[in-house]
Amino acid sequence: MGYIETWREVMQSPSDFYRDMPKTGGYIDPLTFAAISFIIYAFLAALLTVLFGPGMYMGWM
Repeated sequence: MGYIETWREVMQSPSDFYRDMPKTGGYIDPLTFAAISFIIYAFLAALLTVLFGPGMYMGWM
């Protein structure tokens, strides 16, 4: 299952996803998913900071 399909399943039905998730197999796939999610978040946060300024995160002080 690719990143987009996994993300969609986690967002649409998290209880089903985590219930059906394999209990064995190592940490590589979950860590890869977390790393990709963090990179996307960091990119979007940086983009929004450039577009709207750092005040966006500080309550427009």
